[in-house]
Amino acid sequence: MAQQANGALFSVPIICIAVALGWLLVNAVHGVFLHPLRDIPGPTLCKITRMPWWIANYNGDQVTWMRALHTKYGPVVRYGPNDLSYGTGDAWKAVLGYERGRDENPRDKYTFIPPINGVRHLITASQEDHARVRRIFSPAFSDRSLKQQEPLFRKYADQVVRHLAKTAGQQTNLVDLFNFTTFDIMGDLTFGQPLGLLDNNKYTPWVASSFEAIKVLGILQFIGYYPVISTIFSWLEPRFITDLKLSHFNHTKDRVDQRLARGLDAARHLEPLRAPERQGGPRPQGDARQCGALDVGGVGNHGLAAQWALFTSCLPTLPSWRRPGTRSAPHSRPNMTFRWKD
Repeated sequence: MAQQANGALFSVPIICIAVALGWLLVNAVHGVFLHPLRDIPGPTLCKITRMPWWIANYNGDQVTWMRALHTKYGPVVRYGPNDLSYGTGDAWKAVLGYERGRDENPRDKYTFIPPINGVRHLITASQEDHARVRRIFSPAFSDRSLKQQEPLFRKYADQVVRHLAKTAGQQTNLVDLFNFTTFDIMGDLTFGQPLGLLDNNKYTPWVASSFEAIKVLGILQFIGYYPVISTIFSWLEPRFITDLKLSHFNHTKDRVDQRLARGLDAARHLEPLRAPERQGGPRPQGDARQCGALDVGGVGNHGLAAQWALFTSCLPTLPSWRRPGTRSAPHSRPNMTFRWKD
């Protein structure tokens, strides 16, 4: 009797392993030979599993990895069982653009981690909420509004020049310098006060935690992509990850509340959120307000940093930069505006 019981217990893991192997085999055959995307070129392993992409994403090599795939397989590559990458400019508008009368493609909800308060932000919101929030914030990014911010941009540009002049002849970490500048600019635009990175020449704990969060983003994206793993992780989530998300959210929340309490001028990024209140209606939901600010601060910083890097890398290629006397005799400062042209 005991031997029969032991034999039954021994057969349970064997059955589980056999079922798992059978599922993997069926999934592989379907992905390679029967899947609707089977004719799209790409690595065979990627047709079976998304793991090559997750590994590249975790290592931070997803851009070079994807470029290598496009170089080998062409403009359209299947990099996962249900995933395609388009390497042509024409596909940008078709995939991510908006046309009247045509439904937008749904946003990838796995790319961005849901806010800890449960309220979707601008990028992960539904089509209806995305359009509504975009209408609220669009005036803050108009040409007129951005021109009103020119003194602010010039102030930080001058501060960068003074920093470079002060450290002339010394090694300067331009990556940190660009990050200091862009975080200070976006902090001033969004929260009404700089973060003090340029003044102190170092990251604040909040900004440093943002970079730390990027390091674990690949893991969290992997976990969120698979429902079973996501459910298990929600039960076992390490305390330091929860604290990291809470700290980042609460810091943003406090700064937004302080900014709204001080009042806003018409050109600031959060001013549109006060429009319903001025018209006699209630303020927008606090959570949505904070998520909107987080979007502007987080996404804007990477874009501005990239523009700083692109601008400085392209300067030596400009005819005006190579022309004798250009660098030694610059135009007068009052003429160097958003509209200034050589």
